[in-house]
Amino acid sequence: MAIQYLVGDVLDNPNKAKAFALNCNCEGVMNTELAVQFRNRYPKMFEEYQRVCESEELKPGDVFVWKARDGMWVFNVATFEDQFLKLTSRKKLERAFGELRKQAEANNITSIAMPPLGEGVGGLYWGKNRRLLERSFKGWKGTLFVYMKT
Repeated sequence: MAIQYLVGDVLDNPNKAKAFALNCNCEGVMNTELAVQFRNRYPKMFEEYQRVCESEELKPGDVFVWKARDGMWVFNVATFEDQFLKLTSRKKLERAFGELRKQAEANNITSIAMPPLGEGVGGLYWGKNRRLLERSFKGWKGTLFVYMKT
């Protein structure tokens, strides 16, 4: 497994990752700057995400997986407890990382571009989350491209 920590815009995807991963909540609201960009780029994903949230199928620590017509995958990782960006517990975050890996393996995804999940506005410390991510993906055959803020 390789994790590359990069500076840049995750949506630019210069490494041609086969999937994106992003933080989300379970209320069907995409209100962070990055989430709004995903919502605009993939409106069908946003519609399905809202449906999954309305039916209460998505819980903190879960991952909602969506595949675009162009073959790009998007993993919506439920790291926020609510639309006000309160991050979930470390235990649920670790479960989310495990679910992200499980879903990537199930769909033969070997490269994922993502921001530092569980970092920033919600209040969890990235250093600890980074260790959770690295532990969850230990031995994985793919590459995670983690785009830190510029």
